[in-house]
Amino acid sequence: MWEVPTHPPIAVIKFMNTNGSNTPDNPADQPELYALNALSPMEAAAFEARIINGDVDAEELENHMETMLALCEEMASVMPAPRRALKDAVMAAIDPAPAPGALKPGEQVFVMADEGEWQNPGLPGFSMKILYHDDARKRTTVLVRLAPGTAYPAHRHMGLEECMVLEGDLYVDGHSLQAGDYTASMTDKIHIDTHSEHGCLLLLNTPLDDEFLEDGYGA
Repeated sequence: MWEVPTHPPIAVIKFMNTNGSNTPDNPADQPELYALNALSPMEAAAFEARIINGDVDAEELENHMETMLALCEEMASVMPAPRRALKDAVMAAIDPAPAPGALKPGEQVFVMADEGEWQNPGLPGFSMKILYHDDARKRTTVLVRLAPGTAYPAHRHMGLEECMVLEGDLYVDGHSLQAGDYTASMTDKIHIDTHSEHGCLLLLNTPLDDEFLEDGYGA
């Protein structure tokens, strides 16, 4: 399935009804809303059924996807300095030193619940505890805690990230995740809205190298 998980404010407003709903009055608007990830889950499923049935022009839809991706790139490029500054601040605040950098064959790491150091990487309401850092593969296993009402900046994944919700709630671009739920984000996946309403505890395996797309925290 094609996917560009973003809904830039100007583009969304353009396709909204007067009542504030993202539901299109005209079915012809659905490709644009689908490309913006602005359809509800039920509407998106119905639209994907139309794709499978051949009722949607695949070439036209792909053009919409490419347009939305180009728009995201343009939005990110107009504010490069704040984006780099935020990422640099986060990366500088993360200290992988307490976690082993490489294991030899036959070795094993144990991190007890009361061990390790919770770090604040400079993002409000955000803390993390590194469990293991594989420097050779540039991957980190980390516990992340979001305080109630915390939002993570809009970002692009620079590598595969796996996320398991251990406690609380996490909302990712309209998808609601609860304790026990899992999601995997592939390289170049863009997330605009990542936040927790009541707080959460996450287990991540990640490159820990997101590209922030804007200097903001909108939930």
